[in-house]
Amino acid sequence: MASMDLFKIREWSFWDIACIKWSSILFGVIVGIYTADYLKGYVWLLILGCVLIAIKPVAKFFRD
Repeated sequence: MASMDLFKIREWSFWDIACIKWSSILFGVIVGIYTADYLKGYVWLLILGCVLIAIKPVAKFFRD
């Protein structure tokens, strides 16, 4: 049975770091939207963007 090593050292490319940063920014925007009534209509669009941007770095992280 193989265990996942979450703490092994990985080398991230510029694009992976950029995707992680933008995904984090969008997540923060989603959390912040709940304080502004006029932006609540765009929350699903931002969630979709956050998930799509995060797919590449997450896939690279869990790949062997």
